[in-house]
Amino acid sequence: MNREQTISGYFTAFGETAGNPAAHNELQRRLVLTDLFFLLVFILDRKDINHDWLYARCREVEAAPDGYLDLWGREHRKSTIITFGKTIQDILRDPEITVGIFSFNRPSANRPIADPRRRRKRRRPMPHCNRCEGGSGRTQTLCGPPSITRRAGWRTTNGTL
Repeated sequence: MNREQTISGYFTAFGETAGNPAAHNELQRRLVLTDLFFLLVFILDRKDINHDWLYARCREVEAAPDGYLDLWGREHRKSTIITFGKTIQDILRDPEITVGIFSFNRPSANRPIADPRRRRKRRRPMPHCNRCEGGSGRTQTLCGPPSITRRAGWRTTNGTL
């Protein structure tokens, strides 16, 4: 399937679950946990990833996420897809996972956590995730246990989330 067919499939599936909130939320949760492109474009609001070449890179990363040295050109969204999106997906799949992001300088290492940090500081939850900020709990299965979303440290000064 190509990008346009996949997006059409998303809309068809969500249209079919529109009258059933539980099924709608379960579909969204399943897609977040299994579809990196969906997570990045529709949940994390990274519209810049909605491109055929980047769609193919998301599928490539999903097919074989580990065991490779990823050499991509500058500005090809490797950090967005792998360091940001795949790491968030891994954390959502296993909230007990420990993740280390290393870089040759602090600003580069802090970039992947800057967007979630800014959203939290503005008291604005991630899209479709009102539980992160004490919402109604409509999508509670999306984020994991409360301890994950209510951690005290969201600092980029020492890279701690």
